[in-house]
Amino acid sequence: MKTFLDNLGEILLTALAVTVLRVAALYPALAAMLSGRAGLTGTVWAIAGCLFYLFAVIPARNFGYMRLRAFSLASPSAGKAGYGRLLASGAARLGRGLPWCVPVIFLMGLWYYGFYVMDFKNWYDGVLKPLGAIFGGSGVEGTAVLLLLILLSAAAAAAAWWLDMESDFRDMSLTDTRKERESRRVARNRFFSRRLKSAGINILLTLPSLVLWALILWQAYLKDIHFQFGMMNAATELARVLRNKGTPGTVLLRMGLVLFVVHVPLAALRKTRNAELITGILEGEDRTEA
Repeated sequence: MKTFLDNLGEILLTALAVTVLRVAALYPALAAMLSGRAGLTGTVWAIAGCLFYLFAVIPARNFGYMRLRAFSLASPSAGKAGYGRLLASGAARLGRGLPWCVPVIFLMGLWYYGFYVMDFKNWYDGVLKPLGAIFGGSGVEGTAVLLLLILLSAAAAAAAWWLDMESDFRDMSLTDTRKERESRRVARNRFFSRRLKSAGINILLTLPSLVLWALILWQAYLKDIHFQFGMMNAATELARVLRNKGTPGTVLLRMGLVLFVVHVPLAALRKTRNAELITGILEGEDRTEA
């Protein structure tokens, strides 16, 4: 916390800048999808957003992590690395984590296509019923199984990304060798219980923004859905509401306010805690606080 308060201005400005870059990269494709205009336009925006994310967001993100590393070490010179190093380190990190994200991306895309684009009867008869039949049920069970698969694959992707967190706070001015990656793995295993405790606290810091976003989405889409008539009826109603209403500007505005007013400051605090913990581990210090 001391590191966060002592460098509050720069930490918050950096977190805000990176968030703005992320929104710029992801918003056009998401807006096309949520408005029901996904197709060629959405695909073009998605490709452009991915390239922008790779060449702009990832280096900016790693610059912020290097600054946090410098603050944690109380050494201004510890946070310097050129654009090429920041990009290469981020691309390598992404390459290690992306395979774990493929299942959840595919399943969420399938969910979106089925409930948002495809004719619901064909989706129900062609996908949900056969999936439910595998487990001795029908479309209701198929919906539950698909949702469970999405949650499990998301948890696996998050865990894989979290396990490689030491890569975010290494000295990126140096080439990352196999020996150094092995050294980080050993350090991670040695201090796993401390990392797990810190992750629990970070989850609590994430909850306020998640709860507020959930309330906004509930108010916009779910409050008039009749769940008492069964999950399949609720899913049909939700698909109809999404197709008819799209994503109102007021919903995006409220979610954006939560993002910048609540999520960004708490995320900056979480990243600072991570930097203190991981820097201490990699530098061989026996710190008791993250």
